[in-house]
Amino acid sequence: MSRDARVCVVGGGISGLSAIHRLLNDEHTPLAPEDVLLLEAQDYLGGRIRTDRTSSKIGKSYDLGASWFHDSLTNTVLKQCIKDGTFNVKDDGRFTDKNAKVFHNDEEKAIDLNGLRGYSVISELEKYIEHYYFEDIGMEDMSLQKIVSKYVDEFEDSLTEEQKKYVIPYIRHMESWMGLHWSDISAKYSSVDFEGRDIFNLKGFDFLVKKLLKDVPEERLIMHQQVKRIKVGENYSGRRVAVECASGLKVTCDYLVMTVPQSVLSLPSSHDYGIEWTPSLPSAVETAIQSVHFGKLGKCIFEFDNIWWDVEEDSFEILASANGPDTKQISPSEQHHDNTVPEVFSSHTTVYNLSSNNFTESNKGGALLILTSEPVTQYIESSPHLAWQYYKPALSKLSTPGASVTDPINVITSNWSQNPYIRGSYTALRVRDDPREIYLQLKREVPSSVPSYIRFAGEHTALDGNGCVHGAFCSGQEEASWILQNCK
Repeated sequence: MSRDARVCVVGGGISGLSAIHRLLNDEHTPLAPEDVLLLEAQDYLGGRIRTDRTSSKIGKSYDLGASWFHDSLTNTVLKQCIKDGTFNVKDDGRFTDKNAKVFHNDEEKAIDLNGLRGYSVISELEKYIEHYYFEDIGMEDMSLQKIVSKYVDEFEDSLTEEQKKYVIPYIRHMESWMGLHWSDISAKYSSVDFEGRDIFNLKGFDFLVKKLLKDVPEERLIMHQQVKRIKVGENYSGRRVAVECASGLKVTCDYLVMTVPQSVLSLPSSHDYGIEWTPSLPSAVETAIQSVHFGKLGKCIFEFDNIWWDVEEDSFEILASANGPDTKQISPSEQHHDNTVPEVFSSHTTVYNLSSNNFTESNKGGALLILTSEPVTQYIESSPHLAWQYYKPALSKLSTPGASVTDPINVITSNWSQNPYIRGSYTALRVRDDPREIYLQLKREVPSSVPSYIRFAGEHTALDGNGCVHGAFCSGQEEASWILQNCK
């Protein structure tokens, strides 16, 4: 079975969809629908955008992948959606900039970080890390855990015992962004500077997928096509590239837009889900692809028929205990996860109260959303039925006086770490990773022997918006624009 097209887009995530949309709908496009094909390995489009509208027992919908518009001051996708009327910040979004209520395993009541001058200490710690590396960029990288220990040792006399116990662990909220345990997070690249506040998308990010698909003929989208082999540079039925799929489908094309996640690109060709390149990618490109890793950020949602936590709070942070397994010298990335039960309170727990007035106007039941990180993500996603047993001791901290903690009536989890075509959440930097090389190589900011008609897109190729919807979206647009300029 074979198909022919001028352009083949591999991957139906948001970068692939934005690429094919631009290719077919740019006002100056020379391409007709029959000139472009998109191959998607799975049975749905959207990649790491996954809005669940069917699993709830209390009438809610949940984004199991991307949930926020980050960088709201400069977010191109947000601005486009506001302009065309598909997203209204007032009605469809909520700013999540209110300080969370913070809890600790050793305390029954919430921790008063303001009273402990905690936010000033955290700000100083973050500045310490920034200065440590930017005064000498050549300083050897270390884990977030180690540099925090270094800060505490150096400024021990300036910190109270309460600050050491209750404030310093708060820096581990980075686990809920990177999807990594703090013993693996790169200290050098741990700071995250957003351009504006974060907007939680109440509408569900599937609206963006639907908006793009509205202008792309369905017959140009071919599902269930796992790409196994890409041949480049010879004459393949008059074309320059041949794409071979596990199903037996072969697509010949002149331009290729490769948007599969970095987690798949980095697999050896011999792997069941790896991709073989003929000729092989240059060693510099291969090295660049291996120079970053993939985080394991996941989501776990508990639905209840009653609310026993403070409904006025938008979010909660439950601090990791110093007695967790992180005190050992074996990091979670070196352990086998799926059959290993992580210790409760061993990772930072971020909880969003989806029943607060900021998120909903419904009085039907309540829901708590937990952001999980490695190694908890792998455990919860592989064993959803054990999620409440695992989280109950931590979430019980949130109960208001006199309220009884009840069991959930429903548990919904993501499955990113278990999905062989995704294998995690998005790119994240472990110790000694270098985010510059993958950008320089895949975006051709340095000379490359990869033919120019092979283009790479996805959040892993973006400097602005790395790991975010707008980064992936814009990368697909950029590669489509290059093709349009060169295929005439």
